[in-house]
Amino acid sequence: MEVTILLGSPHLNGNTAALAAGFSDGAKMAGANVVRIDVDQLGVSPVDAKLLKRLEAGENVDADGMDRVIDRLLASDVVVFATPLYYYGMSAQLKIVLDRFLARNGELQQHPARLVLLATSAGPGEEAMRPMIDQMRLVCGYLNWTYAGEVLATGLAVEHLGKARREAAKTFAEKLLKAN
Repeated sequence: MEVTILLGSPHLNGNTAALAAGFSDGAKMAGANVVRIDVDQLGVSPVDAKLLKRLEAGENVDADGMDRVIDRLLASDVVVFATPLYYYGMSAQLKIVLDRFLARNGELQQHPARLVLLATSAGPGEEAMRPMIDQMRLVCGYLNWTYAGEVLATGLAVEHLGKARREAAKTFAEKLLKAN
């Protein structure tokens, strides 16, 4: 079982990374091979007119780090989007990577995968996460992937991610991957 975690936080050792580490631990305990990609470190360019023109001309637009991401996704059974909540959505870094799927949509649509959302928030309520969850469900529908669920950690402005939340991510991963 291959698992890829796309870490969308600029804080490589922050709450989102800790939640992702918990999931990774659980996935490894279930026998999965886990690769974490820190998307903030890739230098992936956003979709703009210049990139679209290159894509239409048949050029490889993935040489800026997206080739590594797409190759990993095409080898993965489970794809994890790990992100802090910023204004009711994922981080800009992760959104840029998601937008860049467009160059390889056909390949991604032909590769069945399960998607998991790991999300952290300074705010106290999970209701602020709903638009992001809905977006992930829609992305899965478009890519012919299966939405496998989410682990949400809220209220982190008051306290950092605790052991219990990390353990929840670990348990979620174990159950998800052992069920297969």
